Amino acid sequence: MSDLEGLLEAILKFSDSIFNKYKLNITKFQTLPSLALATYCSNYMPENSKIKMIKGEIEKEIRSSYYGGNVDVFINKIDEGFYYDVNSQYPKAMLNDMPVGNPVLSLEKNLDNIFGFVYGEIICPDESILKVPYIQYKDPETNLNSCPRGKFKRLIFSQEIKYALKFGYKINIEYSYIFERGRNIFKAFVDYHYEIKKNNVDWVQKAIAKLILNALYGRLGMKEINSVIEIVELKDAKELDKTNNVSIFSKLGKNKYLVKYSENLPQNIKKLLNKKQSESIPANKALIRAELKELGLFKKRGAPSAVHIASAIAAYARMSINDYKNIPGNPCWLFQ
Repeated sequence: MSDLEGLLEAILKFSDSIFNKYKLNITKFQTLPSLALATYCSNYMPENSKIKMIKGEIEKEIRSSYYGGNVDVFINKIDEGFYYDVNSQYPKAMLNDMPVGNPVLSLEKNLDNIFGFVYGEIICPDESILKVPYIQYKDPETNLNSCPRGKFKRLIFSQEIKYALKFGYKINIEYSYIFERGRNIFKAFVDYHYEIKKNNVDWVQKAIAKLILNALYGRLGMKEINSVIEIVELKDAKELDKTNNVSIFSKLGKNKYLVKYSENLPQNIKKLLNKKQSESIPANKALIRAELKELGLFKKRGAPSAVHIASAIAAYARMSINDYKNIPGNPCWLFQ
């Protein structure tokens, strides 16, 4: 059997398995995460789970709490050491309580009364208290992520900052978004697919279970990206490729190319810049709310997402491994 025949056989087996188990046609889904979401919603989502999709300004703000894992190198050379690997880290994180229901903006400052997200000034302890800091912060000027010492402000999942308080972190809360606790909303989904991944002898079934198990989390945090499709000449296509994120670059005919790209600057910001140039608006002029609304900067539409759940899952995953960063007498060498 050739490699191509083997690949086609595996795809057909994958398609049959998905249809037999979930009554879903894989050709109806463009990506594996979208298939994983359909699998969850059609077969495993508990009744009255209260999973809400949010959008607009609240979605944008809660997305600021959504960070991935930390990747750091602390020691450049090591002769011997211990290697730690967490099994199914994100699926395990999905077994924790999740923020569900409608977010409620609150001035509550007592962390014991908050399950959701809190905004405030976070203070990282010095090295004598915590050798390796682990709460992330994105610098608005450099757009770079780090785990800084000192003080910084950001929105953070309530359970992650509660965990960090035990290691010397402090926070001065300004406001919060309070959610209801959703218990076991992913348990059936995770338990079923993890059992197949762990014990099934069929490699195709194991691969399917692993892929679906890990794909759902990311789909919940999907971000809307505005894309543009144009047919342009080669010189213009090359210019677009220099300044934009090009995802499709296809030759159509003599000197004509199909280009799909997402712009670095949002359209509404470009409108603002164009307006300023055409009307000679002074650089120090403050635009009033009505003008900003006209430019689309207060647009309420957008791709709904459950980024609050994705952010919580990522936070739980980080919490599960942060203990290993500061083991007494066992300095952290590489962390990812």
